[in-house]
Amino acid sequence: MRRAAVIAPLAAVAALVLPAAASADDYCVNTATTCTHNYNDTQLQDALADAGTSNAEDNVIVGPGNYTNGPFSYTSFGQPVHVIGAGSDQTKLAAPFQTGQQRILDMEASGTGSTVSGLGIQIPDDPGSASDFDVGLYLRIADASDIKVTGTSAPQYSTGVILDAGSSLSNATVLMGSTQQGVGVFGVSSPAKVVDSRIAAVIGIYNGTDLTARRLDITASQSGFEATGGTTTMSDSLVNLGSSGGTGLKVGSTNPVDVTLDADHLTVVGDGSGSKGVRAYADVGFGATSSTSTVNLSNSVLSGQQNSIVREADSDDTANVTTSYSNYDQATTSSYNGPTGHGSITESNPVSGAPSFVNTPVGNFRPATGSILVDAGDPAFTAAPFETDLDGGDRTLNGDGAGGARTDLGAYERENAKPVVKIKKVTVSGHKATVAFKATDASGVAGVKCRVDKNPYASCISPKTFPGLSSGNHTVYVRATDLYTNVGKDKQSFKIS
Repeated sequence: MRRAAVIAPLAAVAALVLPAAASADDYCVNTATTCTHNYNDTQLQDALADAGTSNAEDNVIVGPGNYTNGPFSYTSFGQPVHVIGAGSDQTKLAAPFQTGQQRILDMEASGTGSTVSGLGIQIPDDPGSASDFDVGLYLRIADASDIKVTGTSAPQYSTGVILDAGSSLSNATVLMGSTQQGVGVFGVSSPAKVVDSRIAAVIGIYNGTDLTARRLDITASQSGFEATGGTTTMSDSLVNLGSSGGTGLKVGSTNPVDVTLDADHLTVVGDGSGSKGVRAYADVGFGATSSTSTVNLSNSVLSGQQNSIVREADSDDTANVTTSYSNYDQATTSSYNGPTGHGSITESNPVSGAPSFVNTPVGNFRPATGSILVDAGDPAFTAAPFETDLDGGDRTLNGDGAGGARTDLGAYERENAKPVVKIKKVTVSGHKATVAFKATDASGVAGVKCRVDKNPYASCISPKTFPGLSSGNHTVYVRATDLYTNVGKDKQSFKIS
């Protein structure tokens, strides 16, 4: 069974359910209801400051509106707080430009349990300097969901979300733009987590700590994921470099630290001069403690890059790349050790050949019918509890219809189930007929088309009216296509008197 797509509306609804807490107060900003403490639309910072002095686990409830008098900050040395907006498209925070770094929303809690949800955050345009390093959302010991952070088109250095001291981000959209010198998500200290989110930035994720990353849709021009420290577990994610010549997964450091990426079920696509699927490097320099950079890649696909894998080590440092049950161009790998470098590329059970996707030009990188990616993963793979593919579906299906179920390579698991199409009612009035129908599919309906009799199919939505029909018997046809190009159909006959 497939569940809903990763950034689900239900997540936003769940985020608005107020957590129970003894003696909790509600600090309401610009809301229609009367709460324990009430503030107008210019007093959001006052509400955050007052909640920070409370000894109870309180809620700061922010109604719909544009709050442009930021930056805003919450600091607490007591109980957790829950900052709850009306939705990322309803409650929007912003701040005017100012010289020097600013954090549009700075959430610094002192204990676990604080949350932020239902907010849109806009980073201001920098009219002059490119080095102010603004931050959309800074989280310290806090969890955020249903968040949308938007950058600007200016060529400035900025970061969408910073995760510090055990913070997490889920069901989020971070759009920093491809023209900025910006980072989507920056992992500062462990344990950090990013799940079920869409990120677009020059650098998708820049990480220096222990991180869990699952079900991410990353568009990046320089690097999709870059790690300079810690251990990252990344799975069921798409990295799209476009034609930028960037690097999908970049792991290493010039500091004496060990860096590890355990990557499973990733799809890395994109091309351009100098593009790389994976790069692992280690070169701290003589006289310093040596370091080791490690990439373990399994059940994954690297497609289109000029160099599929690049590994480099020197100065008594080590860089290793190990692949298993993965698809990439083995002829474009590169492994280099300087005079005192160590390490190698180790391959097991590679899947050779060009992958085929449903529709590359429109960004649909799900496996096409007959793709070598289908049912080509590790036969011993067992999904972790609650693990799904990027669409939110089962991680092991019988995608090719032959033999038993086996996991696919990449972020998506191909399904062959057809959309369910049901014509619910045909209403005739004079010489026109109105058709009410419903089309559903677990992976998502890509499009619906309708026709009457032998006329051409045309895109339609329910209800669809067909005017000017002649007297006599007719048949209406409805067909739906899902994101894997599976087609479901229904038809119903009716009569025009």
